[in-house]
Amino acid sequence: MKKNNKLILISIIITLFTIFYYFDFSDYFSLSFLKENHLELIQQYNQRPIFFIGIYFIIYVIVTTLSIPGATILTLAGGSIFGLWLGVLIVSFASTIGATLSFLSSRYLLRNYFEEKFPTQMKEVNNGFEKDGVFYLLSLRLIPVIPFFLINILMGLTQIRTIIYFFISQVGMLLGTIVYINAGVQLSSITNVEDIFDFKIIVSFSLLGLLPLMAKFILKNIKTNQLYKNFERPVKYDYNMIVIGAGAGGLVTSYICAMARAKVLLIEKDKMGGDCLNTGCVPSKALINIANKVYEVRRSSQFGIHHKDLLVDFKQVKKSITEKIKLIEPHDSIERYQSLGVECLRGNAKIQNPWSVEIDGVSYTAKNITIATGASPIIPKIPGVEKIDYLTSDTIWNLDHCPERLLIVGAGPIGLELGQAFSRLGSKVTIIDKDSHILSKEDRDISDILLQKLRLENISIKLNTTINSFENKNSASINCEGIQETIEFDYCLMAIGRAVNISDLTNLDFELNMSGTIKTNQYMQTSFPNIFACGDVAGPFQLTHAASHQAWYCAINALFGKFLKFKINYNTLSWVTYTSPEVATAGVNEKMAIEKNINYEVQEYELSDLDRAIIDEQNFGKIKVLLNKNTQKIIGATIVHPQASTLIQQYIQAITFNKDLNFILRPIQPYPTINEGNRYLAGNWKKQKGPQFLMGLLDKYNRYMR
Repeated sequence: MKKNNKLILISIIITLFTIFYYFDFSDYFSLSFLKENHLELIQQYNQRPIFFIGIYFIIYVIVTTLSIPGATILTLAGGSIFGLWLGVLIVSFASTIGATLSFLSSRYLLRNYFEEKFPTQMKEVNNGFEKDGVFYLLSLRLIPVIPFFLINILMGLTQIRTIIYFFISQVGMLLGTIVYINAGVQLSSITNVEDIFDFKIIVSFSLLGLLPLMAKFILKNIKTNQLYKNFERPVKYDYNMIVIGAGAGGLVTSYICAMARAKVLLIEKDKMGGDCLNTGCVPSKALINIANKVYEVRRSSQFGIHHKDLLVDFKQVKKSITEKIKLIEPHDSIERYQSLGVECLRGNAKIQNPWSVEIDGVSYTAKNITIATGASPIIPKIPGVEKIDYLTSDTIWNLDHCPERLLIVGAGPIGLELGQAFSRLGSKVTIIDKDSHILSKEDRDISDILLQKLRLENISIKLNTTINSFENKNSASINCEGIQETIEFDYCLMAIGRAVNISDLTNLDFELNMSGTIKTNQYMQTSFPNIFACGDVAGPFQLTHAASHQAWYCAINALFGKFLKFKINYNTLSWVTYTSPEVATAGVNEKMAIEKNINYEVQEYELSDLDRAIIDEQNFGKIKVLLNKNTQKIIGATIVHPQASTLIQQYIQAITFNKDLNFILRPIQPYPTINEGNRYLAGNWKKQKGPQFLMGLLDKYNRYMR
């Protein structure tokens, strides 16, 4: 129905244009015609003023709405017939209504198409207009060299409110209207329409058009000066950059600044490498690797490999994990970063003012500061929680034995990864979560495949479940879908999320997000423009590679932002949950696409039928790819499979280079490999999208040749 309405509107516009040019109505919108009929028009106006104004108003609105050449002559006519102030009043409202109707037509006919075809670009434009749309529109209206019809069409593509568009347009066009109406009052002296706006007037109006942007710039500077007015800026700085926190974000920021020959100070109160190296990615993946080996040994008898009593030496497991950390440690060490030109200090940093950081009583100044202090596990406020010696992702590595019964609160990536690993090492694991499905950020159909696999490994997973209280150090009362139960455990791991580390960092009043993270703009600047933030402390992603990605923008925008600033982009961000099967996502998943109102379609391939998956006893899971419905470009992919982190790589490249599934189809994959799954999915897509008419001709040709 909507499509039919659009076709009707387009037909009306084309018909009106055809009538205008076919019947030579353009002859009536010329300076010579106006001069020749000037007295007659005034006479008609004097005889029936209200009727004449009404007809003039309607014609003006139609001409402006359809962007038909002639608005200039109509404006001159308004001045010559109605006089200066009445002419200004009539033309101002007629031109604004016409411009708004043109704007609304563009919005109705074109906006959805552009938002679907160029979702990233349009989102960026809309974000800019949401913040500064009034300044941009007013500037465009004041600059006479920019055609008004073009402004109407382009503004219709944005999400600027109609009422704002109407009033800002009226104000912006008012000066130009007065100039033309005044020229119309002196109609007899005009020989050429182009002479009304001579070069000097055009330059003057163009400079006037820059005033809103200049005002924006001045207001921004005033706001910044107000922000800094209570702080004394150093005459000279000790450093170009001080970085607080030596996790992934802090290390990369320091490295890039040092490579750019900036003087950098890196401060860390604990261990270099942050959570990822010491309590996060590295130890957890080392544990998962060992647990997977144990699992393969346990199930090896079905392949004819028999073994007697399998014994897991947990102390040896811990030793192996520690060795992996020690091998990677030099990559993040003080020695390495000092050799790169980064000064490193240990201690508790406190930001005294926007340019000064205190460490153990000594102050250091810098032109820029980057906060990369990370986050810590959240401990839920559950009655009786003080009775138990709970574990977190930071402290679980202190265990000296494998728990017999392990309760995990939270079915996110951390809870599921560690839960499966400890289950495979011999623990009886129970995972509870208040949500209706695990991995709540992933699509339900994907997380359900993982849920089924985890339950087949005898991991108890209770969803829609909350803890009423901890009755003692080994018992919890829970509400599981309305049923009261008691769970016994030896250890309880809290894995419901992480909160940012900023409580003792500064007395500065940073603007925060709803999640508690420090609010940053697209350049990774905080509410203090010379202070940047990256990693978990800034969000929205608690991922090592996201922190590294943000760090580049912190460093480059801090050092060179006065010349050129770069906006951060997460379009190609990917993430993996390292359970077995793994869950890997790149770009957007279906849940995110719905939230962002993206017009998409889905292509899926079940991996149960893939030769290599059958050979490896991994014939389960699926590949799910999201395509822009209009362009067929890949906008996201999610894979659930033991080798999902490998399979996702092709889609990361495809999204990065804005490719469709032909990009996946073209490479010749070796046989047998798991990557053939991607090619089969692309092949199915190609078959669906193939030219059916051509296929029909080929069918007839081959039948003829037989």
